[in-house]
Amino acid sequence: MSSPAPTPFSFVSRDPRIGKPPRSDWEAFEHPRLRRFPDPDSLKLGRFLGRGTQGFVFKAKVGDKGPLTVKCVRTTIQPLQVASQNVPDLVKFPEDERPARVAGKYEVIWPLERECINGALLDLITARLRRAKETGEPVHVLPHPKTRQEAILNLKAFSDNSPLGAKHPPPPGFSPFPLDPPELKACIGWAELSGDYIRYAAKRAGSGIGEGNATFFCIVYDFIEGRDLSPQQILETSTFFHTLGFHLEPFNPDNWWGRGVLIDYGDIVPPVGGCWGFNERAYPRQLEWAEEKVYRLERMGLLTGPRSWPVTAFRGRQEAHRSAGGRLGGERDGLAGVAMERERRGTDGGEGETSSEGG
Repeated sequence: MSSPAPTPFSFVSRDPRIGKPPRSDWEAFEHPRLRRFPDPDSLKLGRFLGRGTQGFVFKAKVGDKGPLTVKCVRTTIQPLQVASQNVPDLVKFPEDERPARVAGKYEVIWPLERECINGALLDLITARLRRAKETGEPVHVLPHPKTRQEAILNLKAFSDNSPLGAKHPPPPGFSPFPLDPPELKACIGWAELSGDYIRYAAKRAGSGIGEGNATFFCIVYDFIEGRDLSPQQILETSTFFHTLGFHLEPFNPDNWWGRGVLIDYGDIVPPVGGCWGFNERAYPRQLEWAEEKVYRLERMGLLTGPRSWPVTAFRGRQEAHRSAGGRLGGERDGLAGVAMERERRGTDGGEGETSSEGG
């Protein structure tokens, strides 16, 4: 019997994304692996939505079903190689603050890794919520987690190894997690698509792709239609992620679609999974900062109006941080906006995000 084909990365699995995840023990949460899109040959790429330093995005469908979003990634650009090429996908840290995975003088935010890990975790979480509705056994969490340890404790409550359950009633301070989550963009798995087909689809859509890859690694999502952002819905979704234990990157309106659906899973960071970026100093106050920024941007009129579909996940994060620091902090809201973001991140430079809009 031959062994199964190896996966391209440690954070993906060859298991097809059909039905519930095959495992839901705590190890599956600590080392999340995104399952495979079950029928990649059925994907029909359509409109070319945009490109960035790490890849490009298509609108797609499967037969008569859809639409879907397909993000195609340049897998030749991986963390250590990115650092050696000195492209703007890096965040610089002082010598004494470097996390474990370091490339030269830089620590890398790798959108591909973060999005796959988050997609796998949300698959596990939503499966547990469905089971809770079916069995009537709620998931008990701390409603206002403030530390990384409390974030991990809340996330662990969704695993089979939760210390709380029918035989272990929750201690004071815990409450049932809402069983009906806000609208989320479902991550439907990863796929490898032929390079010839990707180039043909891009050319047909009026955009050329010069890469000669034999295959491309892709992440498949639901496509979120329309954009009529509601501050209340955005904050409800932000609270959902915070309570689950995710660190929230600074709010960027370009990455929210529909009434308040986060479409860029590079904007949340789990407390586990080996994915760098969880800011424990910012975590206790991130909802307060998010609420302040959402309503500030609403007053400035930046939550309304048509926008092109963004491809933020594939833009250099350092470049994006600089752009938003000026656009939303200095030019439009004075030094107070920059100071707020500096305090939030605990750094000496303004932080924020914007998107590179696709055509």
